[in-house]
Amino acid sequence: MAWYNINSQDSVTAETLEKIRTERCGFCGQEKRVRKRMKIYFSEFEIAEKPVCRDCYVQNSKKAIAT
Repeated sequence: MAWYNINSQDSVTAETLEKIRTERCGFCGQEKRVRKRMKIYFSEFEIAEKPVCRDCYVQNSKKAIAT
């Protein structure tokens, strides 16, 4: 399938056709474009899942490294 075929079921095509979501960011509290939802671990028993804007995602995400 060509990249311009919008009837394709590819994941890449689905990503490009996805509508832009704006929600309130769980970190900064501003109404911005949401990159993804992140889980925030406060303790072993307390976990919150909140939307995160692009700026906060870049600042707070960390690459998991296997040891």
